[in-house]
Amino acid sequence: MTAVLSETAFRADPATQGTPTDLDRFEFLLSMMVELKALTQQANLTPETVLLGAAIKEMRERLS
Repeated sequence: MTAVLSETAFRADPATQGTPTDLDRFEFLLSMMVELKALTQQANLTPETVLLGAAIKEMRERLS
């Protein structure tokens, strides 16, 4: 998965001093849904399998 699953992936709005807005969160989640659908279609995987793989990857990065 090319997107990062954390708040750092949200675009920061200067008016909120770097805090993601609801619109930023919505845009991020929508882009993740589109990417997840494309990945599952390409690899014949279930969405759960892709999300599990992304969660494992993020945990490994945090532990290292």
